Amino acid sequence: MAIDPSVAVVINWPGIVTRRFDSTTFTFKETPYEDAKEEATKRQNELREWVAAARHYAQAKGADGSRAGADQKLAALAACLEGRKPVIIQADSKRDIEAAIAFAGENGLTMILAGGAEAWKVKETLAEKKIPVILSRTQSLPRQEDDPYDRPYSNPATLCEAGVRIAFASGAGGGGGGGSGAHSSRTIPYEAAMGTGFGLSQEDAMKALTVWPAEIFGVADRLGTLAAGKIANVIVTDGSPLEITTSVRHVIIAGREISTNNKHESLYQKYSSRPHRHPGSATASRP
Repeated sequence: MAIDPSVAVVINWPGIVTRRFDSTTFTFKETPYEDAKEEATKRQNELREWVAAARHYAQAKGADGSRAGADQKLAALAACLEGRKPVIIQADSKRDIEAAIAFAGENGLTMILAGGAEAWKVKETLAEKKIPVILSRTQSLPRQEDDPYDRPYSNPATLCEAGVRIAFASGAGGGGGGGSGAHSSRTIPYEAAMGTGFGLSQEDAMKALTVWPAEIFGVADRLGTLAAGKIANVIVTDGSPLEITTSVRHVIIAGREISTNNKHESLYQKYSSRPHRHPGSATASRP
């Protein structure tokens, strides 16, 4: 999306949430199921109203002599309804994923699933409908108490084996608290690496960081692989990019080498070069 900011429209699926974390009290608050379901249904209906409005907007703009005013929100959603852009629907639970898939099917939307913590439960449907998944944090706890401890770790491999195209999200991605945002993109290799210890091949892990995201977002003609005519973004490392002990030696962006110098390194060099005081040496006393 840094290459094409308008590549897709993001929708947070209004799921049934009965338990929320209150950051003001650092406690969880429970909501009765029926109340949570009513709230989710209300928000889902509002989403359907947006879709209906976008469809009418597209019809009005396409009519001869139309005087319909421009509306960027409706125009963006109308482009998705016309198949010109995909929608990224954020959902984690099996119930919400299935509801989001049904919603996309009803409205003829090209869907990309984001989050997908329980995508393994609907892997056949995702594969059949060719819905790719941008996975949330692999390094996380299971969603359900009776889930295997390694379920988040094996989710990438399970989806790949089923024929589902995957990618990894920056930071928290599909849900879990904290750590989200561009500043956490540094952890992406390690999210992929965690999957390699639980069935995901090294090759597929690298593809899920490079070529597959480019294909999912429709920019594979410019990114994802090293080929003539594509943007020359390259890193050179002293080991596997998936290993936390690996260092990046060279960074090339758009064909130009970028300095890897940073404040952390400069401070390390500054203070590591200070004279060392030997134990037991005399020191001047302060008055």
